[in-house]
Amino acid sequence: MTLLDSLAPCSPGRWTHDHVTVERVPAGPLNVRREDDRLHVTHSLTAEQLSERLVAEVTASIQDAEFGQDEFELTMVGLVRSTVPGALDSWVTYYRNSLGELLDGTADFATIHDRAAELVRGSVLDLGSCFGFLPPPPAPPSPPPT
Repeated sequence: MTLLDSLAPCSPGRWTHDHVTVERVPAGPLNVRREDDRLHVTHSLTAEQLSERLVAEVTASIQDAEFGQDEFELTMVGLVRSTVPGALDSWVTYYRNSLGELLDGTADFATIHDRAAELVRGSVLDLGSCFGFLPPPPAPPSPPPT
């Protein structure tokens, strides 16, 4: 895989890197298909659906035994970049939605994060990172009233 710049310019609704193209279409499910040596992914995701929760959907959509880690990562980056116009806006949307799901308990890994937080003695930088996502630490407890 050539060096990936997840903030590089792309056409609205379409992102390509190496042999993977991800394209937003007006309607339809997430579709992953191989065309010769290229991988083509189509989806109709909205900004509201863009979050870490997509990992399970992408994993379930993989029917190609040769779908490797690089293709998975490129597909995830492509879903983010093709759903929301603008590099920074797309990633802010993805991480804002992902963090919101984690904090409200609806994220797939929310119970795991909660349990890990219960087990921490001292401090920890992070309880699980993806694409460089480092959730902020919880706010310190308020001082008791005097």
